[in-house]
Amino acid sequence: MKRALWTIGLLFVSVLMAIKVEAASIVSFSVAQMSRGAEKIFVGTCTATEESMNEYGLSVLTVTFTVREALKGSVGQTVTFRQLNPVQPPPVRPGVGGLRQDIQTLGLPSYTHGEEALLFLAKEGKTGLTSPLGFTQGKMPVLVTSTGEKRVINKSWRVESPQNLAIPQPGAGGDYTQFMTALRALIQTGQ
Repeated sequence: MKRALWTIGLLFVSVLMAIKVEAASIVSFSVAQMSRGAEKIFVGTCTATEESMNEYGLSVLTVTFTVREALKGSVGQTVTFRQLNPVQPPPVRPGVGGLRQDIQTLGLPSYTHGEEALLFLAKEGKTGLTSPLGFTQGKMPVLVTSTGEKRVINKSWRVESPQNLAIPQPGAGGDYTQFMTALRALIQTGQ
């Protein structure tokens, strides 16, 4: 009996370790994959964030953006969505050891009032939650330089073709207008 319990416990720990490794390694997507997979794509300014607990006891962040440009999906003048709170992940529950740490390693994006971003939102799940695709990959900051030039920042997207200069390399910035022109073409052709 003790041996059987020990074996079940070892199997349980192995599964949890596999989940932790899976959560820690997020696949780097390309712009084409992001544009195909997103239900909604838009550029907007964050106007509100609100933390709460949902009916499942999860810490949720409700985020509202005023939309400047809708690129894909049913997008109105504002978009409000709910995702797991990246600052206050769900509490560890008995029998689910390590859940808190696993959620923290997912890299869910946070939002600041007044920031402008290009968002690639996934379809809302059964719990009413969504998030940008690829977590932080699906939230592309739009910055204005001191000279007034608009830039997009590629946090981690994979660039499929080095010839496409409109898409900046991972970790780099690129011209906003050129990038948006390339993105619109990708969305329109469905590639």
